[in-house]
Amino acid sequence: LGPILVLPDTPLFFFFSGSLYFFFQCLEKSRFHHYCAFGAFLGLGFLSKYLIVIPAFLLVVFVIKENIKAPLRPKNLLTIIIFGLLFSSPVLIWNWLNNFRSFQFQLEHGLAAGTWQWRWTADYIFGTLLLMFPLNLFWSLKATKNSFNKIFIFLTFGGFLFFLFSSFRGPVELNWPAIFFPCLFVLSIQTVSKKIILSNSLYWLSIYTLIAVLIQIDLTPALKQKFDEPTQVKQLSKLPYEFSPLYASTYQLASLLWWNSQIPVYKLNGSGRYDFFDELEASKPKASVFYFIKEPGNNLPDWLQLEGWSIEEVQKLNIKHIVLKISKKDNP
Repeated sequence: LGPILVLPDTPLFFFFSGSLYFFFQCLEKSRFHHYCAFGAFLGLGFLSKYLIVIPAFLLVVFVIKENIKAPLRPKNLLTIIIFGLLFSSPVLIWNWLNNFRSFQFQLEHGLAAGTWQWRWTADYIFGTLLLMFPLNLFWSLKATKNSFNKIFIFLTFGGFLFFLFSSFRGPVELNWPAIFFPCLFVLSIQTVSKKIILSNSLYWLSIYTLIAVLIQIDLTPALKQKFDEPTQVKQLSKLPYEFSPLYASTYQLASLLWWNSQIPVYKLNGSGRYDFFDELEASKPKASVFYFIKEPGNNLPDWLQLEGWSIEEVQKLNIKHIVLKISKKDNP
């Protein structure tokens, strides 16, 4: 359902799966190239999304807890670390040269301490159960507790507990713990039967039907808004031809408009979260008049008021996007 999502989770899943495969090879055969590949896949996973440090940490804890000697031998451990650092070096070098800005942002984004709200934890627990299908959790507990499965049990429940702790410090986005779903499914699939396949299918069919009904009767505007995004993007892609120069309030929207129209569209400097666009000189308008697509939750940057710009609403496109005309005052 819906469009193709271009997210860092996709390569993360691939490289995490590869790292797990070579981790098992390290335990079973313990050859030099297995340790090289294990480190390389962890490094590439880190390039995809920093989240891979959580399962990597859990694997380290598991190896120490179970006293598995092969990966802890100095030569093997050093090989894993060297290849991990080598294959994650682009992001490490960039952070070194830029005061570790993206590391700092992700730590604050995921673990920033705030006043706990019960909804953070409730949304995480019920949202995760909904996505995994609760019976998968039950079936996973019935899997044989052999040495192979113990690793998947440790990863699955270690990962879910980590994000449960995180939910007491801030909201958890539901795609974060999804990296541990395949580990859960490895366990639940071992007790699979026609009855289980049927119940899974009926569960997801019910969820999809419910979503379709809610969208049609328009009881949930936020959900409808999400499914209408491709249509909105098509509508917005005409704007760079109508308004020039045009700026967006997020890097996502700026990139989409630029790609679809092939006319340069920048994110307005200081709007929304700090990102690469804010480092570009062209993100701060030089013209005395420019246009800005405003989205809810993204306030206008402070420098507009400080430098004395006047703001006028030109066009309301939908419940989400408004085009503003911003002009430099003669006498600020």
